[in-house]
Amino acid sequence: MESGSKQATYGKKAIGLKVTGKNGEHLSFRKAGARTLNKFFSLILLVGYFMYFFNKRKQTFHDWITNCIVIRNETDTVILRKQ
Repeated sequence: MESGSKQATYGKKAIGLKVTGKNGEHLSFRKAGARTLNKFFSLILLVGYFMYFFNKRKQTFHDWITNCIVIRNETDTVILRKQ
C-alpha cells in the first residue's frame, strides 16, 4: 500500500501520514517491501525505533536503511529537501 498512489496504509492515511523517498518521490514496490522487511530488524533490536529520537529527519532504522521518510503533509517534503 505504501508503494501505491496514496503512499500510505489505511492507518497512516487516517491520521494524515504518508511514506515517501527522501525527495518526496513515490516508493517503488521493491523499496516498500524492503522497508517492511526491515521493520522486523527494528523490532528485534529495538534500537531501530529509538533512532527516531536521535535522528534529524526523525527516521527509524527501517526508514533510514531504505532512504524513506514519513511525512504529515506536502509542506514537510519541502522542509526536508532543504536540510
